[in-house]
Amino acid sequence: MAKKSINIDELYEKCLSGNPKDLITARTVYNYCISPFMVYCNKFGPEEKKNPENEYNNLLFEQGKAHEKQVIENNYPDLKPVKYATLEEGFRMLLEAMSKGTSVAAGMPVFYLPEGLSGVVDVLEKRQGKKSVFGNHYYVIKEIKLSKNIRREHIYQAAFYNYVVGKIQGFTPTSFYLINRDLEETEQKFDETELLAMMEDIREILGGKRVIPTYNACMWPWETYNNEEAIKTRDVSLVAGVGPSFKRRLIAQNIHTVEHLAKARTQHLTTIEGIGEKKAAKFHNKATALVAGKHIRLGCCKFPEKKTELFLDLEGTGEQVKDEGLVAMDYLIGLVVRSKGKEKYVPFVAHKLNQEKEMFSEFLKWVVGQEDYVIYHWHNYERVHIQRLIERYGFSRKAKLILSSMQDLYKDAVTNFAFPTYGNGLKEIAAYIGYKWKHADVNAMESIALYFQYIQDPNNNRDKLEKVLDYNRDDCMATMLIKDWLERESNCGEM
Repeated sequence: MAKKSINIDELYEKCLSGNPKDLITARTVYNYCISPFMVYCNKFGPEEKKNPENEYNNLLFEQGKAHEKQVIENNYPDLKPVKYATLEEGFRMLLEAMSKGTSVAAGMPVFYLPEGLSGVVDVLEKRQGKKSVFGNHYYVIKEIKLSKNIRREHIYQAAFYNYVVGKIQGFTPTSFYLINRDLEETEQKFDETELLAMMEDIREILGGKRVIPTYNACMWPWETYNNEEAIKTRDVSLVAGVGPSFKRRLIAQNIHTVEHLAKARTQHLTTIEGIGEKKAAKFHNKATALVAGKHIRLGCCKFPEKKTELFLDLEGTGEQVKDEGLVAMDYLIGLVVRSKGKEKYVPFVAHKLNQEKEMFSEFLKWVVGQEDYVIYHWHNYERVHIQRLIERYGFSRKAKLILSSMQDLYKDAVTNFAFPTYGNGLKEIAAYIGYKWKHADVNAMESIALYFQYIQDPNNNRDKLEKVLDYNRDDCMATMLIKDWLERESNCGEM
């Protein structure tokens, strides 16, 4: 006996029945994975505390849409765009297409309002072999991501869509798929238990459940507000290195604030999972410095005596700003050169996306031409990327000269001092010492956006490049200031 065809009107009404107070979308789940406080802020946060839109987020949005279009055109060249006036109209069109057994649908809205769920899926692809309300076929989710590396928030965002589509079609697939920046498709097994727990917590948050902010855990547009609230409560996450995971473990031991951590005995801290003697001492010293409002000297910094000091900072796209969505390249290598009591700024710029090799070659040629030099930098980004550029372009002979001359000031600083700052980044430490950046509105992300604007129209956007150069020069100057401060404050003879 033939299967009775689904009544689209009834299915449509079923999926849109109910009047939920708050909708949960895939973006809600994404935000929850980043920080539950973002979910709280989107419902209860003061509008005036939102960070304004910025060029970097606009750039990511534009490139994300372009990437999605490219993937769909590449994977489904015969697929025609579908237009709809409202999301509800689009959803009905989707149900009709699924009922007819359409092979692929893209960019279509989905609803399951009995549970307050909605969103717009990237791709729905037909499969055979399992029955759904539509007959002897069902649909699987394929989500397109601009990132190269698929992260937890991406997985659960797609899992949310898998769940919603399962409710609509009466069969929940055991797998869903993600397509990354490089057009690589990966299969993910569906974990309903964890997703349902997330959504239950989200509903409690939207219902007014209190969420304690964790310092530096939120994304735009709530970064500033999140950090201000964490500072107000003196949250333990203000101590550098105490992220969400360690924070949960510390709270379980009734250590909620910076003051609690400063008073905690290191012997007690070492009983907490993941905290050994070194980490316990680091947490305790950092908390003590924050409480005192001044740095603590722990050791002595020693620096080589060289005729020329080079203070290095690289600007690039992608992985270093933890968003991997952009083509990974370094577009600016800047140096402040100090020799014979004089300082000058020397930048090397890739004026096009395909000029990274040319830029790096010029940099290498210039550096190896210096005499008796040392290269100071902050943390491991510069060393890692110099090594990457060497391996990518085959400058092996010059590698030893460059890499053997590099000294990481971050290691010197955090090994020998505990700073009363909420992080151990270049910006935090240099600001504590007294350095001020020229452009308060430019950071690593905005620098990327400005660079992309420049290369799109170099003649009319020269001012964008100048701001990037100013920002890079400030980073180099801040590195030099920290080196001098470390040398001055070490007082090695007194140790």
